Amino acid sequence: MKKLIKFGLTALCVATMTACGGSGGGSSNNAPAPSKQTKTVNGGGTPTSGRAVGSITAKNVAAGTIKTATVSNTAVIVDGKTFSLAPFGGASRNLGVFANNMEVVKKTDDGQYYGFVSEGRGKQRYAYYGSLEAETAVMPTAGIVHYDGDVVYSYGGRIEPNEQYADGDVKLTVDFGTKKINGTIDDAIGGSGVKGIAQVNANISGSSFAGKVSTATVSSDLSGKFFGVNARSMAGVFTDPNNTLSGAFEADRD
Repeated sequence: MKKLIKFGLTALCVATMTACGGSGGGSSNNAPAPSKQTKTVNGGGTPTSGRAVGSITAKNVAAGTIKTATVSNTAVIVDGKTFSLAPFGGASRNLGVFANNMEVVKKTDDGQYYGFVSEGRGKQRYAYYGSLEAETAVMPTAGIVHYDGDVVYSYGGRIEPNEQYADGDVKLTVDFGTKKINGTIDDAIGGSGVKGIAQVNANISGSSFAGKVSTATVSSDLSGKFFGVNARSMAGVFTDPNNTLSGAFEADRD
């Protein structure tokens, strides 16, 4: 997995699966997932009426379980609830608690941040992403580019020994000519092979993309955006109605 620039805080956590164990009110990964309640978030930056540097206009970009939300580096606002995020600092956040919310936040050197929040132990988790960079204003129109990054599972990921939450690697190939994205994420419960591979397929529209993250047994809705000059980074969320496979990710050009 690529190295993340970490931030410091008091307590911490993030992204898509049945539950994650750890300090600060985390729940066991064996706990039953809430049925038909997944609320995955897309968006980021400071809320505005349009596109601005470091912000995303929140909107519903996939059917069903992808939610409209406002996301910044200090709060996630969704379904009439505000989840405060601990300030960015010097250490990567593990599973923990800030402002009475369980949270995980990861931040990359290109300014993207992603994770999940909930109202506490055993509550619905909201996977989200945001960026300190602007959405890509001028998208590439040709070329095939490889992106590598990381995923955090709110539900449906494997927790490795000595870890507090489930995460994995993202490997994507983007064809800007055909506006197609395909690739994989690993460490998904129910994924294929020893690495637990889930397949990613999506279509690009403007600076956004939407599609599916799938295993042999579940197909999750996916949505996200490109950031920076020449689409140097991408981030997104995915979820299914049964909280079987959900999370958030970020990836950068190779």
